[in-house]
Amino acid sequence: MLLALGGAVPCDVAMPRVGLAADDTAKDAAREIEQARTRYATEVSHLADWCREKNLVAESRKTRDLVRRPEPFQVVVPVLPRDANSLRVPEGVRADVAEWYRRALKLRSERAAALYGLAQRAVRRHQPALAYSLAFEAIRADPDHEGARRVFGYQKYQNQWRTPYEISMLQSGMIWRDKFGWISKQNSPR
Repeated sequence: MLLALGGAVPCDVAMPRVGLAADDTAKDAAREIEQARTRYATEVSHLADWCREKNLVAESRKTRDLVRRPEPFQVVVPVLPRDANSLRVPEGVRADVAEWYRRALKLRSERAAALYGLAQRAVRRHQPALAYSLAFEAIRADPDHEGARRVFGYQKYQNQWRTPYEISMLQSGMIWRDKFGWISKQNSPR
């Protein structure tokens, strides 16, 4: 079984198409992805320009980094935050920096939603590798995107992202300790 965006699909259903139809499907998918990347790059560029106008040099650089692609032979493994709603405007920042955060977070959230939509279309087109790749990009754009988290086996539980196994352990009264692994609360060193 292959995990599809929204459920399991038998392998024979997810097999790639052969021939001309497959080429057209791949071209359509590539065109949609490139259009989405171009739109996002334009929006990011506008936000970076706004930052420069406000003399927010560091924020302008961080904004431009949102569209930087990794090196072709570089493996990118994002460290996903455990806490849900981890992307938020920090308290105590200047008003213009807070505005930048709001705008950047909105862009990232919209980007994740667009990528996830493309991933769902890739599943319908029988392109599971592309679907996973797009879901991975979505979760990098917004670690709190619920659909993308679900693809990788996460669920919200007590305002944190957990796997089903972690949830069952927590519900059964177990706690995680780096030194010991899963142990019962009463056996936890004080």
